[in-house]
Amino acid sequence: MKKKPEDVTASRSEAQRPSSAVDMPKRRGRFVWTSTAYAKNIYPILILTFMLVPLFLSNLDDIQNYHGDENVWIFVGNKVFQLYAIEHDFSNPFWHIDLSSWGSYQPQVAKYIIGLGTYSAGYRDIPLIWYEYTKSNQENIVNGRVLDSHVVSAARTPIAIMGIMSCILTYIITTKVTNRWYGVITTIMLVGSGLLLKYSHRAMVDVPALCFGLAVLSLLIYSMHYIRVKYTKAALILSVATGISLGLALGSKMNTLLIAGVVFVIFAIEIIYAVAKKQNVLLYLACGFLIAGCALTVFILSNPFLYTDTVHGIQHILSMNQFLLNQEHPWRRRTLSAKVLSLYRQTMNFSPFNQLGFPIDGYFILLGVLRLCVTIIRRPRESRESSLAIIALWTFISFVGITLWLPSEYDHYFLPLHPIKAFLQAYGLIWIFEGCIFAIRKRVVVIYN
Repeated sequence: MKKKPEDVTASRSEAQRPSSAVDMPKRRGRFVWTSTAYAKNIYPILILTFMLVPLFLSNLDDIQNYHGDENVWIFVGNKVFQLYAIEHDFSNPFWHIDLSSWGSYQPQVAKYIIGLGTYSAGYRDIPLIWYEYTKSNQENIVNGRVLDSHVVSAARTPIAIMGIMSCILTYIITTKVTNRWYGVITTIMLVGSGLLLKYSHRAMVDVPALCFGLAVLSLLIYSMHYIRVKYTKAALILSVATGISLGLALGSKMNTLLIAGVVFVIFAIEIIYAVAKKQNVLLYLACGFLIAGCALTVFILSNPFLYTDTVHGIQHILSMNQFLLNQEHPWRRRTLSAKVLSLYRQTMNFSPFNQLGFPIDGYFILLGVLRLCVTIIRRPRESRESSLAIIALWTFISFVGITLWLPSEYDHYFLPLHPIKAFLQAYGLIWIFEGCIFAIRKRVVVIYN
């Protein structure tokens, strides 16, 4: 039976609509969640969150795993949160104090998050205590050079919550470009590597930067989808959200410039592709400018240090890397070969199978890279539409960027690579599993015949 013209139009519209929209049928211009949508999208996230909470929110008052930097981050975070959010004192001289590498060299958003934890717990005046890095952690505890465990726990709580959010965002990104099984295994790999869990139990700025960076990537994937299918309103709204997240990421730590690079390159490629196909690029340009404008606005407004002289203030923040390279310490890395070796060593050290005594993670990562390259080369159109190409670009820019930038071998510098590494491991591991299943089925068919 032939379809009527209106039925054909409806079918095409349904095919163009994103999968999430198929699960959420429109009713009077609004999306209505169905039980199928809940089961596919919400329930796995709730289950993951339920499983992650005990891991991330327990033992936050344990100072045996204390990092000396926490002394200063907690002091600065508590101070700037009160100046910014409570007192609204944007001209205080404290904004312009370098305080080694913890003050004006660093953006402020992640410090506010640490300060939110201590302020919410009732701590108003936290002293600055300098940790002696030449002595053991136990000696510092005995000599009173570590903050009270209750203060530490309060400061670590919002960081641990952002660690959980990082896992959920990693699951969402992976599920969007593949499926839920990949998302679950990627999340297991990320938590099993140990580095994210380690720094989610420390009041430092690395986890908030990672979390906001992953938020940018997930929103970017959805934004690009809606731009391609010309859902203008959704594309513009998601672009604003992407820009705000990017501003918060840059306002947490400047290594998220790599994420900004991913956004810029993706839009450049998509615009070139649209021009080559003689498509309208107006929506791409509008969304790109929205993202850039929102990100810059949030970045500047979040840091009173930039209010008086924005250009020189940004230059001062960007000079942080040179400041680190000028510091004399045994872990400093200047040559490219030393940086590559550090990258390999840290990648292998913090890996789930390596934690269990099986140093085979590198093989899964290589298989994941190989599969990613093969998939993009063989099916470029599908890779673009599924946003797998965005993952490939994120992988390339992050690994190359961090390798070139790396000032030393401190493990927290490698944290932005761990969601990527977890995805590649899951991608390679499932490739092997699928290959084995295919071989077994083929063998069974041969025997049966």
